[in-house]
Amino acid sequence: MERPNRSDIHLSKEEEETIEEETREYFDELAPKRHSKPQRSEHSSHYVDANTRSDIIPELAEFQRLENDPQTGTGFITMEDNGNANGKNYSSCKGNPATNEWIPSGDSEF
Repeated sequence: MERPNRSDIHLSKEEEETIEEETREYFDELAPKRHSKPQRSEHSSHYVDANTRSDIIPELAEFQRLENDPQTGTGFITMEDNGNANGKNYSSCKGNPATNEWIPSGDSEF
């Protein structure tokens, strides 16, 4: 009976270099591209950026979606107006909603 071979599969140097190059190219494509910096001695009035990818930035798309959302900034809990004309409404001080210490309105019907 022969012992099983438990060592890793060894590749030839050429195969290792090929896999390394493919992996390096893959991660180089994923890395964000930086603006090219002009040399100090080579002043140019026309700046050409090598970063011309027109991909949509996911964070910017989400930010724009939130800006156009009608609920953003208004709060998700609508407060009822008690008709207090002097502008002082302290109903939010009756309890802490984070600890569920609130008193429901008596005229709510379910």
